[in-house]
Amino acid sequence: MEDETEKMRAELLEFIATCEDEILLEQILEAAKKCHNEKD
Repeated sequence: MEDETEKMRAELLEFIATCEDEILLEQILEAAKKCHNEKD
């Protein structure tokens, strides 16, 4: 039972980390677009 809980916890943390990376990437892309638009 303990192993299953640990496995689920690890998968959940990995999922959260992946989502955070994607959100961060979107924010960086948005910021890059703004900078690019201001230069034109």
